Amino acid sequence: MKKFKQFRAEQQYITEVGPFASAMMGAMGVIGVGMAGWKLFQTEKKKIKGYKETSAEKKDNKTSGVSVKIKKWDEKKGKVVDVTVEIAPAGSSKAGMSNEDIKKEQKKLQLQQDPKNTAAQNAYETDEQEAEDERDGIEDVKDAEAAYKNSNDDEKKRKAPPGWENVGTKQVPELMTTKDAEKEEARREKVGAPDGADMQAAADAADSEAAEKERREKEEDEAGKEDQERTVAKDKEKKDTEDAAEKEKQDATEKEKEERGGIEKPEDAEVFFKNNKKAP
Repeated sequence: MKKFKQFRAEQQYITEVGPFASAMMGAMGVIGVGMAGWKLFQTEKKKIKGYKETSAEKKDNKTSGVSVKIKKWDEKKGKVVDVTVEIAPAGSSKAGMSNEDIKKEQKKLQLQQDPKNTAAQNAYETDEQEAEDERDGIEDVKDAEAAYKNSNDDEKKRKAPPGWENVGTKQVPELMTTKDAEKEEARREKVGAPDGADMQAAADAADSEAAEKERREKEEDEAGKEDQERTVAKDKEKKDTEDAAEKEKQDATEKEKEERGGIEKPEDAEVFFKNNKKAP
């Protein structure tokens, strides 16, 4: 038979936890066992609460789908970056997983990816070291440009130093490291920009056109000078002819004066005729 004290404790439990909890405790057979029963009830209550939350998570995840972020090596950036990986598409049965299950799946995927990241990073660092060795101390682009310019007096025969490439033209060089040059070529191909060969061909064509224009202008200048010289010569010849004719005229006039013996006026000529019975 229950003692009064035990009965009072059970009534206190019922008052504190409510009718639902009391029924649950009764079903568990923990009413009347004091604090130990209360702790056991709290444990089971948490399990029920966790089950409800887990069910809600699974429902939400199934609706929205499941994706996680893992760290993956990016060759272009040369570092590890966060990448989103889809585990299950929305609406699929696999997507109905709890958040705890998602964490486990994420951890599993990351563990699978980590060795790949390490291998890729090691290979990248090895390539970087080999490229640095090939450049032989030329790391600054200005130093590379200087080495390029000094490689030959003829700009069309110049070459980039080891580990560097000219992604511009012989006329307008643009030096990059070999790896950066590969990225630049890939970018140009992606956006449809002219590649190095096309750029060089266009630059050479422009040079040829400029040279041809200069040649034509020079010829035109020379032809103009020749025309001017011919015009000057013709004008001089004309003037010389006119001057000669004028001199001849003047000489004839002077000769006539000499023949007239100083008689220039008609009245003087009449006097001479009267006195000499002949014309002067």
